[in-house]
Amino acid sequence: MWKSLPTNILSNFVWGIYGTKTFSLPKAIVHYGCQVIGEILRVEDGGRTLIAADGEVLSNVDAVVFCTGYKNQVSFLLDELKEIDIRNLYKHMFHSKYRDKIVWIGWARPAFGSQFPIMEMQARFLALICTGEKTLPASSEMEEVASRDREKYLEQLEHNAERIRSLVDYHIYMDDLADLIGCKPPLWKYFFLHPRLWLRMVYGATQATQFRLRGPGQKEALARELIAKLPVAPFNYFFRAGLKGRVIHGFKALAKELTQGKPI
Repeated sequence: MWKSLPTNILSNFVWGIYGTKTFSLPKAIVHYGCQVIGEILRVEDGGRTLIAADGEVLSNVDAVVFCTGYKNQVSFLLDELKEIDIRNLYKHMFHSKYRDKIVWIGWARPAFGSQFPIMEMQARFLALICTGEKTLPASSEMEEVASRDREKYLEQLEHNAERIRSLVDYHIYMDDLADLIGCKPPLWKYFFLHPRLWLRMVYGATQATQFRLRGPGQKEALARELIAKLPVAPFNYFFRAGLKGRVIHGFKALAKELTQGKPI
């Protein structure tokens, strides 16, 4: 079983895969002998025999279900935009040539986490662009940022990112947009001044309420109320290891702010 798993599970572990919304597959693997097979190269005997890329032969196949997904194609757009690679767009949203004249919303799929908070953040960024409160960088810089993001996600998510062009890391992508919007909360500051709030933002459920604590469109009182209701992960080995790392990161961030003379 282990040998047949995709290589990125071995190299990047959970950071290189994407989650599923059902336990049916892991249950089938654990309890019913379901196996993960690599890429299927050939179908023979009218679908009764399948040949995998590693040479494995599957015989007496009862059914083949094709889950081919969708094409990244929008037929009514200009020819050069009909089948665009979303990874070439600035933050998966803006084309460097057409800039704010056209925008793609919802074409960033998180490996883990919900897509709807991502669309909300994209819409918030677009709203600031439309009102003139924020402006897009020069086209050359947009292309450079898109290139860096593309390489980052291809390295982290490997073959999954090659196959699913919209796939992103939820936390990285959300923090990037929050930086652009100006609504990213300084976690190190909350660690020292509001530890209970910090605890739930860091070890509570993955959500986007913290991006309403400050900045454009803030709803601080409501955000605090909702965050305070979040359940917190159990205090186990992973919690302690993560806490240690975040404390170290917090002190480093504080030292950087003080060194640069920025107000805290």
